[in-house]
Amino acid sequence: MNSKLINRYRSFLLWFAFLVAILVPIAASLTSPLLAWREPVYVVGGFFGVMSLALLLAQPMLAAKYLPGVSYQVSKRIHRWVGCALIISVMIHVVALWFVLAP
Repeated sequence: MNSKLINRYRSFLLWFAFLVAILVPIAASLTSPLLAWREPVYVVGGFFGVMSLALLLAQPMLAAKYLPGVSYQVSKRIHRWVGCALIISVMIHVVALWFVLAP
């Protein structure tokens, strides 16, 4: 096989696995029947927790530039934006669940 073709195949598999690892838990949390009787604030808080974990997976991948096809500068810029989104989503998660579970 051609080395260029192998690199494309490897890049495709890495991106596919990365997206599956992020999107499957988010989709599972959105379709969970266990949330049907919960308050909307609890559902939003839980969803932002799942989203935080998905963003947490992306952080080291971006920092170490493991994602193929993304330049070093773009990877660092996306890493900063994902870090900001991670902080905001964790804050929303904690505040929303505090409203629901506060004493």
